[in-house]
Amino acid sequence: MESQKKRTEREILEESRKIEFLMSRIAKFSLFYEAYRAIDDMGDFETESHHQECINIGFNSCRDFDLVKLLMPLVHYNVMVIDFYNCSKRNKWILKFLRNSFPNQVYRFVLDSASPFGDSISYYFGDVIRISSKIQKEILLNKFCISFSQFKRLITAYKHLESVKITSCKLSIPTVADLHLALKNTHIQELDLYFCGAPKLSNWKDNPQEFKNLIKGLSTSEHLKTSLSKLTLKGCYIPHHKAEHLLLNTGFNPKILTT
Repeated sequence: MESQKKRTEREILEESRKIEFLMSRIAKFSLFYEAYRAIDDMGDFETESHHQECINIGFNSCRDFDLVKLLMPLVHYNVMVIDFYNCSKRNKWILKFLRNSFPNQVYRFVLDSASPFGDSISYYFGDVIRISSKIQKEILLNKFCISFSQFKRLITAYKHLESVKITSCKLSIPTVADLHLALKNTHIQELDLYFCGAPKLSNWKDNPQEFKNLIKGLSTSEHLKTSLSKLTLKGCYIPHHKAEHLLLNTGFNPKILTT
């Protein structure tokens, strides 16, 4: 038993050193990050304790593939925030991380495209759906082109979250989706569509029917009507009174942010 305990402590210490090495590399590459650790004396740690460690990590660059490869040790940890900013259209190391090394639990996950007007999310899409059960509170997808079928799968996969943020994205909503089964028992309280309706994206000013299709599709879920308390439409070129009128007529009564 004593030798088994020593082996366990050695394994924990080794993992700790890997994380420390990772953090030092992040600093060396001058990437934005913030991390905190809740470890006191490694000798007093039980086997399960290190799985409860919380780390916040943010990246404003995804160009350093070596750094992304170093994230492998995080798979056994509960992570507060993972932010990937300025992702290229096809970054194989980020894809590999999402597929093989994504932590057990993540409070907030951000995936941000480097394209100012949105690359297709298709390259990352399957794995973004696959990791959905590991995200606990909030997802933010920024500056992507998202098709009608992709939007339906996203909103369904992340219906357990309190906050779903799909911002500065080009959405294609050519018809009304039936989401009454897909959003059954949803917990979504906040839906943020900041800037999605801008002229160079979904252009809801000239294509108001697509915005109507979106709201009418969401309104097919009675559970979403109950859970949704906040809808952000800032930068979407939808006048507040028109958004409010449409939402009330479809059975919603959330706080609407348009300016």
